[in-house]
Amino acid sequence: MPLPCRSLLVPALIITSLAAGPLAAQSGKQSGKTDTPAATAVSDLGQIGEWSLHRTGPEAQPLSCTAYRFSGSEEGLRFEARHDQTAIGFIGYATAASDAPLSVTIWFDDNRAEARSFVLPLESDESGLGWRNYRTPNDLPDPMLDLFANASSVHFAYEVDGPQVASHTLRGSSRAMQATLACAMPGSVENPVTPDASPDAPSVIRGSCRLVVDGRTYIDRRGDCPIWMQNDGSGTFWINTDRESPLPDYFATLEPQGNGIGWAYWNAEPGATHAQAPLGEDFRMGAGGCWSNARATICAAR
Repeated sequence: MPLPCRSLLVPALIITSLAAGPLAAQSGKQSGKTDTPAATAVSDLGQIGEWSLHRTGPEAQPLSCTAYRFSGSEEGLRFEARHDQTAIGFIGYATAASDAPLSVTIWFDDNRAEARSFVLPLESDESGLGWRNYRTPNDLPDPMLDLFANASSVHFAYEVDGPQVASHTLRGSSRAMQATLACAMPGSVENPVTPDASPDAPSVIRGSCRLVVDGRTYIDRRGDCPIWMQNDGSGTFWINTDRESPLPDYFATLEPQGNGIGWAYWNAEPGATHAQAPLGEDFRMGAGGCWSNARATICAAR
């Protein structure tokens, strides 16, 4: 169903339509946003399907509202709404490794022939996570917003340590956008969507997980591995446990720090009930939802 807010407008920046093949010379260069003051309150409003909704500022006049969808590690999407602009953002492999602007090609579904290229700054959200955001002012129609609401998937291509493509499902994006717009601009959305779960509610997904420490594989499960997700915007997750059932022999947790680096811990020996043993504070995200340092690798994916 189309998003009922097509009055949002296209940005006054250069958008280059690309045929399949090399990038055209021009691109849209986007500037960074003003950081939110540290004292500004951030409220977790709950879930809209697989998306979590957060409000920055007071309910009557928010500074912004944002819907997040993480895929099990520091890989995710965000949709942010303010009274004067909206943003679509993503995190992928090493996208926060440098503060420099990053050239990103965006397309929806399998329609790469109509991809568009932008130069996106690195912007930190209220929790400190670094995102590459496409921003558009609310004064001209923008087809990117309609596609984000109605397409099935979105893809971001960029160059960091070689060619990278971050692909994300857009399942539930239309409802998430409606809820975010209603939150950011109270009274502006007819029949607003409201969150359907309590705020701060962690969730458990079933997927694939792997733990390798000092060259030995301790966990390697495909499809049936419980992955516990914090769902607080930090990207923190645990593998091989739902944190309720009896504990397995081994489990681990990873805590992204918002700058492309993660801290990791594990229980180290069968029967240990806490992830008290540090694996390092220098994990970096690689392909397939895996984080690695010189000593260990932790993977979590749907």
